[in-house]
Amino acid sequence: MKDLELKLLLLVLLFIVGQKIYSKIVTSQQNHQNQGLKQYQPTREEKKTKIYAESGKYQFLKEQIENNVVSINMMNSNRNNLLAILIKSRVQSNNIDENSYIDIIKFVLKKGGDVNQKDINGQSPFYFACVRAQLQIIDLLIKNNADVNQITTDSIKIFTKSPLLGVLLYTKKQWFEVSKKLIDNNASLELVR
Repeated sequence: MKDLELKLLLLVLLFIVGQKIYSKIVTSQQNHQNQGLKQYQPTREEKKTKIYAESGKYQFLKEQIENNVVSINMMNSNRNNLLAILIKSRVQSNNIDENSYIDIIKFVLKKGGDVNQKDINGQSPFYFACVRAQLQIIDLLIKNNADVNQITTDSIKIFTKSPLLGVLLYTKKQWFEVSKKLIDNNASLELVR
């Protein structure tokens, strides 16, 4: 019995040490990455744009884009472009009219919004739409050349995910419908490991 207890104790200790080592590696990698980047300071217009995107004031966004006040592929400090900000904010604000939301996504795509632009975690607007089960938006992004097999990468490339794997890991509702849509559009099952 003591032999089994000793083995379990050793296993727990190895797990704890492994977690600490992994944490130090991740922190070291993030610090290394951040040293090469100068801190991005968004402009006043970009800050306003993010606020309007998150609150569903899409007419203002259209005007800002039409008047070249805001670039269609502007990025915030996490390297999220306007398309990603819109897709991520849709879940946060349930009071946003669905038709207006789809219209602004179409508008941004028509103006050249990049569906495959990765943020600092390697996640694209397409990835965000998939894990948030935004079926209509997924269709629009696929029609606009979204890479259904684009891989996210963390700072040390230990955890990589395809949109399909992201859906299987994180999507609570409509995961089956989203997975089917991705597979129907040639999502690789090899990337779900």
